[in-house]
Amino acid sequence: MRHRLLQLGDEVEGDAISRLNQALELCETALAETRALSRLLRPQILDDLGLEAALNWLARHSSAEGGFQVEVDVRGLPEPLDRDLATLIFRVAQEALANAQKHAQASHVVIRLTGRARRLTLLIVDDGRGCDVEQALARAGQGESTGLASVAERVRLFDGELSLESTPGEGLQLRVKLPLPEVSP
Repeated sequence: MRHRLLQLGDEVEGDAISRLNQALELCETALAETRALSRLLRPQILDDLGLEAALNWLARHSSAEGGFQVEVDVRGLPEPLDRDLATLIFRVAQEALANAQKHAQASHVVIRLTGRARRLTLLIVDDGRGCDVEQALARAGQGESTGLASVAERVRLFDGELSLESTPGEGLQLRVKLPLPEVSP
């Protein structure tokens, strides 16, 4: 298609060709990003090796792209872990790492996941520039920040609790507490 548009150069003004080429480049970039995102929605590694391996993979991937160090600590996960719950935890961690890269300018992020007493707790801490949590939640509530809003909604759908603690200049702590589903004997 690109080749065909460039051949129409005799019939179309140079400025229009330039705009068409820019639009094509934008489409190609959007397609590549969409493919990358779809691979991250539920990576095969969750099914093949489990949540801990998926979180470690995500940490390596995010660290390489974001230029910050990511530490992962997973303890006490029940076996088997509910598939939807594993996906939720992965997606929350994914969003937190994306925010650390885009907004926080963090140099170090810790992801800690623990299972205790019929409950999972996910704690993600970064040493970035922090934020005003009330403003961030207000932007999410107004649809200006879809990442945080989707995390809050997903956690709510699992009867979980989401808490954010931050002070500008002090980094961010994101904590998710989730009940573990009953396992039939």
